[in-house]
Amino acid sequence: MNFQKHHLQLGDYTWSSTATTHVNTEPARTPFDSRDGHQVLFMINFFAQSIGSEKITEKNIFALEKLIRDLPEELKSEKSVFNFLCGQYLYHSV
Repeated sequence: MNFQKHHLQLGDYTWSSTATTHVNTEPARTPFDSRDGHQVLFMINFFAQSIGSEKITEKNIFALEKLIRDLPEELKSEKSVFNFLCGQYLYHSV
């Protein structure tokens, strides 16, 4: 499943980002902004695809959003955020 804007529950994202839209790419050392809706959707979709999208439901999206919103300050890149989400999933299961 490809999650889209209407799946997100937190409504205070910015959507006017001029950042390149991620299409068939992986998380990189690109700075990550947890308030940028495009980046949050990219991260949720990439994460879901990585673990098997059938394991992530619409109900799980809010848990992922909360994790992304409450990231430790030292996580500044897409790659570090993705690794953090993977660690949380393996440890707690989203």
